[in-house]
Amino acid sequence: MIKRSCKGSSCIGYLEERINEIDYNADTSRNGKFNRAIIKTQSCTLEELKTYAKELKKIKNKIPNDVGFPTALQVTVDEELEDALTEVEENVMSALNLTTLQTKYEVELMWFIYMCELQKDVMEVGEKKIKEKDLTGPEMVKRLVEILMLNREQDKEVIEEIKSILLKWEV
Repeated sequence: MIKRSCKGSSCIGYLEERINEIDYNADTSRNGKFNRAIIKTQSCTLEELKTYAKELKKIKNKIPNDVGFPTALQVTVDEELEDALTEVEENVMSALNLTTLQTKYEVELMWFIYMCELQKDVMEVGEKKIKEKDLTGPEMVKRLVEILMLNREQDKEVIEEIKSILLKWEV
């Protein structure tokens, strides 16, 4: 069993907040996020890893000072992903020309990649939704449950609107 431990950072806290807003997976634990990040990072080319590292550096400079973050972070890697993690670490070190890979940076980079991939997934879903002209009953239920389960700040207005419509319908 592989475990990774490091001090927390405002970057880790910021990325975790962004991931939590859009992550559609039931497992919201840090272990779950880290394991899914391994999978997403494993599919990156060395050039993509360099690009992500540059983008992460830009983001780090823009993180607000008031972001909460864990003082310490520990994640456990699923057994079936141990080889994948080793491959990811070797690729990151090769792409960024590093002799050692600090755990804190590893978590930051992998979570950044995971967040970017989630954002792409969300955008794809948005594009697909725009093309549809009508919704079936099951599709409406699916979207409603998704909105409620994600519980994102940007959906609060929509949730209130739906609540209002349901209360009017009930009367």
